[in-house]
Amino acid sequence: MDLDLNDEKFDINEVWPWKSDTFSYITSIDQFHLAASKVHVMNEAYRVLKKGGKVKIEVPSSDPIEHPIEKGAFINAGVEDPMARSFWNRRSFLYFSEVYPQFREKYPEIRCAFKILVADTKPDPNGIVTTVAECEKVDYEP
Repeated sequence: MDLDLNDEKFDINEVWPWKSDTFSYITSIDQFHLAASKVHVMNEAYRVLKKGGKVKIEVPSSDPIEHPIEKGAFINAGVEDPMARSFWNRRSFLYFSEVYPQFREKYPEIRCAFKILVADTKPDPNGIVTTVAECEKVDYEP
């Protein structure tokens, strides 16, 4: 079963209303930056994903972009969005990566581990700088 967070009505800052190990794939477009805590939403995504499940996250990025758009400056919505409660960029996902266990040691609130399949920042067709990540749930024991 797949979950598209854009089709659901719930408070992303609370415990998500699904049982653990329910979904094979989660899609989240313009949702995670509305969460007060990156740790909370990544922990919840991990909890509701089945083993080997994946989450695709697309958020306005706080990354500076290195090249200008021909029609004008890029919009850095990850910082400028008045509704944003957390700021994401491609490096944000390293904290939840299986290859950096030291972050889970430093921040015991992180109760998840993902294999980062994609983490990229680029402008969308409207010039909004966006970070797109796809992460796969891997075994993790706190």
